[in-house]
Amino acid sequence: MLNVDKPVYVIGHRNPDTDSICSAVAYAWLKRQLGVNAVAARAGALNPETQYVLNYFGVEEPVLIEDMYPRLKDVELIAVPMLNGETKLREVSHLFTDYGVRCMPVGTPENIEGVVTVTDLAKCFYKELCAQENETGAVDYSQLLDAPVKDLMTTSVVSFNNNELLDDVKNAMLDTNFRSYPVVEGGRYIGMIDKVRLLKPDKTQLILVDHNERAQAVEGSEEAEIIEVIDHHRMGGLHTAAPIYIREEPVGCTATIITSMAEAHKVELPREIAGLLLSAIISDTLYFRSPTTTQQDKDAAAKLQKIAGLEDLEAYAMEELKQGSVIARLTADELVRTDLKEFDFGETKASVAQINIMGRQQGLDKMPELLAALEAMRETEGFDLSFLMVTDILSEATDLLVAGVNQAKVTEAFGKPEAEGHYYLPGVLSRKKQIVPPLTDAFSK
Repeated sequence: MLNVDKPVYVIGHRNPDTDSICSAVAYAWLKRQLGVNAVAARAGALNPETQYVLNYFGVEEPVLIEDMYPRLKDVELIAVPMLNGETKLREVSHLFTDYGVRCMPVGTPENIEGVVTVTDLAKCFYKELCAQENETGAVDYSQLLDAPVKDLMTTSVVSFNNNELLDDVKNAMLDTNFRSYPVVEGGRYIGMIDKVRLLKPDKTQLILVDHNERAQAVEGSEEAEIIEVIDHHRMGGLHTAAPIYIREEPVGCTATIITSMAEAHKVELPREIAGLLLSAIISDTLYFRSPTTTQQDKDAAAKLQKIAGLEDLEAYAMEELKQGSVIARLTADELVRTDLKEFDFGETKASVAQINIMGRQQGLDKMPELLAALEAMRETEGFDLSFLMVTDILSEATDLLVAGVNQAKVTEAFGKPEAEGHYYLPGVLSRKKQIVPPLTDAFSK
């Protein structure tokens, strides 16, 4: 069920490419037109190509979400006012009743000096009762009721930051065992939290674009509620607790699907959104060179070009793709992690990264350095196999670098490697259609 009060985050895969970012921005925009409080998000840093596209069309980058593990900010806090240290106990007792709480903070929003509980107040009154009955046999609370709360409060305060992980908060509560705890944000008090409220935190709602596999999703996605998937890749065994809306189409780009959805809803796209969707199609299809390209991609691009006002599409496309040729700008370690996606081929855990270049010699010159970095990354991240596609857009070919175990299966998928150990694959441009399926077949035998 959609929670209209909390934002729904539209987010692409880790190590985002241009389609992952632009589709998130565009679909979040479309959902807002349809009445959903949608926010575009990203699960990693922008690559130079995507940054170029956003800058060209004057669009802000999506918010960065590093993980979806539940935090205190995901829990509804108890609205309890801050007491001044001079507040009389008479007033405090009424406030406990008015707000229906059993613990209140004392101090200022910037400085929590202590807390006072109903139990503190009851113990104080009981102590006064016993003392006066022993002396006079009668009880007069007037002097006690006029005492300031600072004389009664507990000063050993345990407070939490609103961004703390719920697991950390729960452990701290077990260690301290207070009734309620103040919560701060940006150094200011914003409310109270107790153990009961931590039992059922509101899950953050996600819409996944350009992916559907947990291994590729933002870290901690299993702790969130996925409510939609818009994608153009193979189904990767995603499990959800309830039925969700899924739109999967065998096209070259998620942006093509979103363009179709906007048309179906009769929503007119503004120039900047059309420009982002067009740029995503250019990127994912390598300006229609990739074998994943469909007529639907080309038709969508033609419509988007008119809205975006790009007269010379080829010139724009070449400049965009040139921005994506990062081999001279990034370190070898950064290159082997570029546009990286994780896959499971049977029992083999693998990663496949991809970089585009404008001339094969650029890749060949850096091959030894890239192979060493690929092996180091594989060991660090715990992959059985790691691949790097070095794709030359101009010659429409890929040099596939491999690091790891069981490379016999790789040879079975792609034939004999070159003398330097990599695989030269003429006509291969697409990870989705030309790399993953042969590996899936080889490892299934």
